[in-house]
Amino acid sequence: MLDEPTNHLDLPSIEWVENYLRNYDGAVIIVSHDRVHRQCRPGKNGGGNPGKLVTYEGYYTYYCRKELRESVQQMHSTISRRRSAGRALHRTVSRESKQIPPGAIKSESDRTDGPG
Repeated sequence: MLDEPTNHLDLPSIEWVENYLRNYDGAVIIVSHDRVHRQCRPGKNGGGNPGKLVTYEGYYTYYCRKELRESVQQMHSTISRRRSAGRALHRTVSRESKQIPPGAIKSESDRTDGPG
């Protein structure tokens, strides 16, 4: 298990660690915020946000693209639901406003009672 293995290393040392891990045949658990370092080793990987861990096969960029696609799909779904709700609200307001008798609602300019 490696926790932030590239912290405090110079570039040649980071490259050595990445090359070693790339050629290492065993299992490795790496905790790292270094995106470049996370990209160096294919296989079963994990990523996520606080409270959410996702495992995936492949490189870190695959995970990022997958997360981005899912986020975009979720945004499209939310937009679609909100548009539908907006159309339903518009229909309700239109229907309700037809039931109000003409002249029942006065605008500010129609009011004769002024301040004090």
